[in-house]
Amino acid sequence: VTEQNEVDGAGSCSNPESFLGQNYKELHKDFLTHKARFLDDKFPPNKSSIGEGLLSDEDMERVEWIRPTKMVDDPHLVVGGESRFDLAQGELGNCWFLAAIGAITLQQDVMDQIIPEGQSFRRNYAGIFHFRFWRFGKWVDVVVDDKLPTLDGQLIFVHCKTCNEFWPALVEKAYAKVCGSYADLNGGWISEALCDFTGGVYLTLRLVKDHPEHWSLIQRAAKHRSSMGCGSKPGVYTHTHTHTHTHTHTQTNIKYTLYYHLKSHLNFQPIRNPLFTLTRGLHVFFQATAANTELPNGIVEGHAYTITGVTKVMCEGKQVKLVRLLNPWGRKEWKGDWSDRSALWGLVDSEDRLKLLQNKDNGEFWMSMNDFSKSFATVDICCKTPAFLDGSSDSSWTTVRYEGRWDEKTGGGSMEYKQSFWMNPQFRVKIPAVEEKNAEAQQLNLHVSLMQKPNNRHRQLVENHPIGFSVFALKDQKVLPASFFTSSTPVVKPKLESNSREVMKMLSLSPGLYLVVPYTHTPKVTASFILTLHSK
Repeated sequence: VTEQNEVDGAGSCSNPESFLGQNYKELHKDFLTHKARFLDDKFPPNKSSIGEGLLSDEDMERVEWIRPTKMVDDPHLVVGGESRFDLAQGELGNCWFLAAIGAITLQQDVMDQIIPEGQSFRRNYAGIFHFRFWRFGKWVDVVVDDKLPTLDGQLIFVHCKTCNEFWPALVEKAYAKVCGSYADLNGGWISEALCDFTGGVYLTLRLVKDHPEHWSLIQRAAKHRSSMGCGSKPGVYTHTHTHTHTHTHTQTNIKYTLYYHLKSHLNFQPIRNPLFTLTRGLHVFFQATAANTELPNGIVEGHAYTITGVTKVMCEGKQVKLVRLLNPWGRKEWKGDWSDRSALWGLVDSEDRLKLLQNKDNGEFWMSMNDFSKSFATVDICCKTPAFLDGSSDSSWTTVRYEGRWDEKTGGGSMEYKQSFWMNPQFRVKIPAVEEKNAEAQQLNLHVSLMQKPNNRHRQLVENHPIGFSVFALKDQKVLPASFFTSSTPVVKPKLESNSREVMKMLSLSPGLYLVVPYTHTPKVTASFILTLHSK
């Protein structure tokens, strides 16, 4: 087990690791010296970098990889600063990526982190650019050439609404390189992208109508300059399939085949809770969540949005809580109360109306918290520290990160496996006593995050294991016998989440010593993990 808590060490934000061993400064200098244009052999301009399933064979053969200097007369990396309105989605189901990028544009310090300064298509141009992402405990510096995939002279994937601005396309290319290919960006979760762009603490909030804490949490997150996205409620895709060769297939194989049939119909969006019903082994009915269907109210089902603001207004003597959202498509807006053309804006103070209402068809709109909770399923919040959770100061939190691994000797499985659970890695954490005057105010004091590392560079091929962690109260620091775990009840045991890259929980613990035990659901699983403890 390796402990990581260095601020400026290798892999830190100020000293990122070179991804795939490619050093930007050395490569840039070399190609400038030789007056040549960089060509990336680690992410070459060919169909392997696009990946499978995005384009037809015919279109794949017609793809041309073109540098911006050959597309337009006056290319720029950034024109007038990065804006959430710059983005236009292409032929890739990565609204989750765009929603996250849209949120990050509201945090200039984070954008400056992702896009290092000093890059240009003019001075010292050598066809090479670099971008930075947080990946599984470390910041990495990712080098790309500026050859971009086009069809008929038009960019295929993310592009900028300003024709001579290329930061969205190049950031997407660098992230595609990190994830394996463009196809590996097809379908995903806002929380993953926000985490990779910030290295911050994230929380997924499952919305419940009229929940007393949800508005307060979102408001605190905005105050602490958190990046936020959300997912609309999904629809359902159904299909009946007749399988005529059942005698050669098991039910498991049939379900596996149909699962990918479903994914192709859903534009390879993530599938939640697919349901299969087999009748006499021949007729199969199955359903799963669908995406990208626009409802009459303007909300797109199963779609990722950026949260760009929260506020309160007075309307007819009542306080109304409002959330501002951005559809990364740049169109298809909410049509209900508090939308751009809603008559309710006429009942608001003219100063508030002038400040808040921008009647533009740009994909951004306001809606009430009540309607938001009805139409959206989740909110993803990501902040540099956990301070947004309780409104405390950033300086009151301490972070320690550990890297570890489960294998045949250290993979004890969940607490269902009482004879082997003790074999799991174990980490102690101390929750200090607080001053008496702050005792009542202190509630949340430990944020535990367990992230499993990928077993494949290609994101779509990663096989995540069901993981979780238990927290036990300790009386002293002595070495614990195996019997401790069979006789002790954990104070925290989160639900296992299958296919989740990360599980986390915010805890309120009494002062004292605790033991955090990360585990996979079954014993003897081989996998690497990162355990992050934020405490105060």
